[in-house]
Amino acid sequence: MILVPAAIFAQLAGAVCILLGTVAFALTFTGGDKALAPIFAGWIIAALSAVICGGMIYRGNLPALILAAGLLAVLGGVLAIMSRRLGGVLHMMSPEDIDLVSAITLAVACGVIVTGIGCLVAIPQARAFALYVAGDVAGEPDEEPDAAGTARGWIPARASAPPVMTLRLQISQGRRRLWFAIVGLAIGLGSGVGVLVATTHPKPAPIPVAVSAPKLPTPTAERPGTATGTDAIAAVAAEPITTPQDLLVAEHAAIGRGDIAALVALAAPDAFAFGPDADEVAEGRAAIETVLRRELADVPVDGFGVDGKYLQLGEWRDHAWIAEDLEITGKGAPRRYLITQLAAKIDNRWSVVAWHWGIAVGDATAERHARDRSLPKLGIVPDRNDATEALDAAVRGALGSREAFADAFSERADAFNFGSAGERVANGATIKKLFGHLRADLKLAGGALVVGGNRWDKSQRSGAWIGFAAANVEFEPTGQPSQLFRVLAILIKDDDDRWQIVQTQFSLGGPIQ
Repeated sequence: MILVPAAIFAQLAGAVCILLGTVAFALTFTGGDKALAPIFAGWIIAALSAVICGGMIYRGNLPALILAAGLLAVLGGVLAIMSRRLGGVLHMMSPEDIDLVSAITLAVACGVIVTGIGCLVAIPQARAFALYVAGDVAGEPDEEPDAAGTARGWIPARASAPPVMTLRLQISQGRRRLWFAIVGLAIGLGSGVGVLVATTHPKPAPIPVAVSAPKLPTPTAERPGTATGTDAIAAVAAEPITTPQDLLVAEHAAIGRGDIAALVALAAPDAFAFGPDADEVAEGRAAIETVLRRELADVPVDGFGVDGKYLQLGEWRDHAWIAEDLEITGKGAPRRYLITQLAAKIDNRWSVVAWHWGIAVGDATAERHARDRSLPKLGIVPDRNDATEALDAAVRGALGSREAFADAFSERADAFNFGSAGERVANGATIKKLFGHLRADLKLAGGALVVGGNRWDKSQRSGAWIGFAAANVEFEPTGQPSQLFRVLAILIKDDDDRWQIVQTQFSLGGPIQ
């Protein structure tokens, strides 16, 4: 007898898919990525439909059996594909834990697909059972169908036997209550597990942040935000900035005041920056100020609100690589920026030498624009080597393929990658594992600006040991249209004279709706 096991396992498979869907839903929502909400809602609806169809299979409902087989095949196939792409969602776990979850997910996918196949195998018995019940209701008890058509020695209860029918009704009602309870448990447990995993992600200790700017007078020509570049540089130069944390506090305070000149004065004279929009590729303070003034225009009378949502900081030999998720509130809707930077201690004072300002774009939105070929065209990055030949070769090699990129990443615990959808992956070993398993490739698109630490640090004149690279990189997922990303990569030279990446940020240039 296959029909009853097919019904039971169809409902179990649907309940497990609901559980997995609510876990993923909670993880992505807690991480701030709401673009995938319609996809996860559709997933849960499909899994719930499989549970409902499973309940109807007990009565030999042929359409429900076929629909359950189709739903389980789709759900199982998606799980099998996703089992190799869990690193971006589960970035808070160790590589070993990610591998374990991937193996479990693949096993579940196989089980769901096998259950779908079982539903197809049970179709002949469902048809025989449906014909038997139809003949019974029509009042033809003398025309007994062959019991072997359903199962050896098993004959369904006839509609003409009221006590048996009453018992079947009670059993059916009991099953409905049981599966409603299981579905509720799956949703509740999945939500709890997802939130628990996401909220237990270890975060670095927060830095003191200028959460809100001080009250400012009515905007006038004398406001700090409209000060001349020379005045701003002189004013900022008088402030002691002796640690990377001091630098961040000064940046947040300048943003809060709307003082763009003071913000840019925190950068080295020949600093590089990617702005949030696709065409914003800037070198030097003047070009960076133009970009940031356009982005942070319309300063409210009482200044912007600045709220640091996330911070990751690595430090080595008077240099620091920093990544933060910053929310800026003012006129209109809040703006959320993903920002990475390389900072250096220059003449006993910390300054920014490379910046990357990006805006998170959900994967579903990015894929839709990629299919429509409506992603904004990225600005051209200068193809120039301001570093050693070894660093230039290391950059072009690392950005030449996914395998080379994964291999070039340092295993330092403070290594970090910012994804274009806001994915935050810390720990170099985890990043190497993630990119090593991606079913995609990447390659350099156009030139690359490679800058060594010898440009700003006199102690590196004889040979740079830190640097950064800016480039446009084409990312090609298997079976999906390719996307072009801006990338800022920070590299250091290890004790074996090998250049390794310690921080990257991928972003799509805006504006993207």
